[in-house]
Amino acid sequence: MQNEDDVINVTDNAKVISDKKDAIKLVGKNSVANITGNATVEGGRRVLYAYGEGSTFKVDAGVTVKLNEIAGTSVAAIDLEGKATSLNTNATITAATVPAIVADGEGAVVLVKGGTITGSVVIGATDVEATLNMFAGTIDAGAATTAAVVVNAGDANIYEGTVKGGTAPVTGEAYEAETTEKVYDNLTANVPTNGEISLRMNAESEGMRFASSVSKEVNDFAKAMLDAGVIADYQYGTLIVRKTELANKDFTVEAFAAADVPYAAITAENGIVVNEDGSLDYTAAIVNFKTDNYGTTLIARAYIAYTLTDGSVLYFYAEEAEDGTTLAKLAEKALADVKMESEEGYRNFVTSYYKENAQGKLKPFTGPAYAPYSKAQQALLNAYIDEA
Repeated sequence: MQNEDDVINVTDNAKVISDKKDAIKLVGKNSVANITGNATVEGGRRVLYAYGEGSTFKVDAGVTVKLNEIAGTSVAAIDLEGKATSLNTNATITAATVPAIVADGEGAVVLVKGGTITGSVVIGATDVEATLNMFAGTIDAGAATTAAVVVNAGDANIYEGTVKGGTAPVTGEAYEAETTEKVYDNLTANVPTNGEISLRMNAESEGMRFASSVSKEVNDFAKAMLDAGVIADYQYGTLIVRKTELANKDFTVEAFAAADVPYAAITAENGIVVNEDGSLDYTAAIVNFKTDNYGTTLIARAYIAYTLTDGSVLYFYAEEAEDGTTLAKLAEKALADVKMESEEGYRNFVTSYYKENAQGKLKPFTGPAYAPYSKAQQALLNAYIDEA
């Protein structure tokens, strides 16, 4: 038996194998099993079994959970029987003819954030409601002649991933069974949009500004998940990196972090503009450039980051931008922004500025004009170009 608040850690390529019985049981109230680091856990009756109130299995990527089935004995690879027990997983979970996961404890929650589950997932039982929240990965009933997800009572909130059953993707009172496979892409589809990169000329914090926008529909979608308690939080942001770092890498926080690439993931906190149509605009900035970086091409990608109920974070991104720009190129555009006559906002007389040539490229041009930038700002802009 386990005491209340016990913690079990299985990691570092460890193996836990029980040929005929349950491999790991959570009996004590609020007990936790953390299974990480390419560990392998195998069982005969069940692999993971929780019936302590509030107990939690955390099964990370790289872990293998396999049920070695015994005819007439095996129940499920993972069984959440206790009140408000939970499973947080992005691992590989396998069962053949019995369910991979059974959540039949009152208030049990299965959180799938990746990985592959081979075998059906059963949610709830008679008068016992449970919940599946799926944000990535695959559930495949495999050889079992059943739906991939069987909702007896409760909810299956499937936002992203692939669900494939022998008879249907999902069955239950609120679910139709028209096909045997369904691909969900709600999170991939509901993302911010990249905007323009512009010059930032705030005194003593000059640099580059990266704009992004969020439609009302995207914001409403995220807010609905938060209001329903499916996620703990969500935030918009901008991922910025040197364009040279993109060679042979995905344009994601996860890829840059894994490759130890310098990047900026800037969360939108202040200055979010709510438009009349319900859409949002926000910006991120990189400022105080060193001289060596005046000619460095930066490229940006907007994202939404979901904080899941287990505290982990999943990112979903706008389409990749094709091109970035440099501080020097933005300075050229700024120096080309002139009027031939003085008017509101253009009161600074200049005798040289930038202008498009016959080939459509910005080049220095001599002549009278009026600019929005002061002499000091003009000098700074020219320095960005000359020292790039």
